[in-house]
Amino acid sequence: MVSKKMKWRVIEVAAGMVGAAVAEKAIEKGWSAASGKKPPATPGARGVRWKQAILWAGATGVVLAVGRLLATGAASAGWRKATGRKPPR
Repeated sequence: MVSKKMKWRVIEVAAGMVGAAVAEKAIEKGWSAASGKKPPATPGARGVRWKQAILWAGATGVVLAVGRLLATGAASAGWRKATGRKPPR
């Protein structure tokens, strides 16, 4: 039998992955809308300006972290609704 802690861990990881994937698409579309250009595929590659590389890295980091946070928060709320308890830690 799979423990509640293991079930929660699987749900939490899956939610984080979905949140990161959605956030990645959002940041790519936002970058394109704001700059009129595609985001740098490889920020460290030759020909990519430092300013673009740093802005892309910072924006990506923040948006991915927030996406993961929102997704795992929603998963936690779903767990509480389904079980009546906080997710196990």
